[in-house]
Amino acid sequence: MATHNESPNSTTSKNSPNSAATILNPSLTKNPLSFNSAAFHVKLTPTNYMSWRAQFTSLLVGYELDGYLDGRTPCPVATAPEYSLWAHQDQLLRHALITFVWESITPYIAAAAAIAQQAWETLARLYANHSRTWVITLKECLQNMRCDGRSIAVYLRDLKVVADELGTIDRPLNNDDLTVYILNGLGPEFREIAASFRARDSSLSFDDLHDRLVAHEESLKRDENRPEITPVTAHYAVASFNYSTNSSPSLSAGNYNFPLGHLPQQVFRGNRNGPNFSSRGTQH
Repeated sequence: MATHNESPNSTTSKNSPNSAATILNPSLTKNPLSFNSAAFHVKLTPTNYMSWRAQFTSLLVGYELDGYLDGRTPCPVATAPEYSLWAHQDQLLRHALITFVWESITPYIAAAAAIAQQAWETLARLYANHSRTWVITLKECLQNMRCDGRSIAVYLRDLKVVADELGTIDRPLNNDDLTVYILNGLGPEFREIAASFRARDSSLSFDDLHDRLVAHEESLKRDENRPEITPVTAHYAVASFNYSTNSSPSLSAGNYNFPLGHLPQQVFRGNRNGPNFSSRGTQH
């Protein structure tokens, strides 16, 4: 049930910090504000409470309605002229909370929470305590993420999603930490460029690192697709060798012909004066 912070006899003054006229959104003095679900794309799950909470809070702050959830906009007395507007706006906020969560979470707040603040506190009690476990899980995910068969663009996109989630529920990663996570997941073909990044005196932004790695990947692909061309000098050397081998004169040693300069040592054995050359087929 809603609590009443003002007595029926209390007066409403614009100079009073606790007055309903001051704490109610001045732009909503006639009609309460409803929310379009199409403008809120992320629904609460058991693992994204902190990021979901940040998104929902930002929306309410923008409309000056966050006081309904943290108690700074308390329920006026039922007889006050502001009560009707407050009650309508509060129920629209409660409806938004029920709408922007997974269906499996809806029963926890649909029956237990009569006003938006109660629904908000119920969600915090159920899921805020799990945030530290989720932080550890996200950090482990970053440490173990590998590029493998993915393209650099896809790998960096997937890693950035996890890093952004971690930054939302814990604290944003600085450029150096993010760079370390990225480089640790690259394959051996990126070893040289990764070493150059680690040797830098200044940090690289994610966008700069993204562009350099994508450019390096494209360079590697061009090298792989380039046809292998035999150098002219190598071809000439092979041709010259074949010509000299085939055209060199041969000497007959016993019953064998040997190219000049390629005589086996057996020809010289037992003959101090040199090899015994004779024509093919000569009998000793």
